[in-house]
Amino acid sequence: SSGINAEYGVLIRHAALVLFTLGAIIFITGPIGFYGSVRQNRNMLLVYFILVTLVLIVNVTLAITVYQGRDVNTSNIRHLYDSETSHNATTNTTSNLVIDTIQRT
Repeated sequence: SSGINAEYGVLIRHAALVLFTLGAIIFITGPIGFYGSVRQNRNMLLVYFILVTLVLIVNVTLAITVYQGRDVNTSNIRHLYDSETSHNATTNTTSNLVIDTIQRT
């Protein structure tokens, strides 16, 4: 299950890189849209529309992918937490005190 948590971490890192790249693309295409509208150039506006639509599709796809991975990761964390607390509940009260302290802060 730690492999799944690591895979989710990799997914988050890749998602951050994709979002950063999409932001750069929007930064570059903004002037294209502005110039196309000022000059009333239909082709530049079409390029701008296509690029912005593609960025929107990638953003929605990325959000869905990360959200689905979150559910798997959350259930794995719950399972690990339950197994550790049930194992340590009778033998180690220090772990319970640590968890209680973390939850209070």
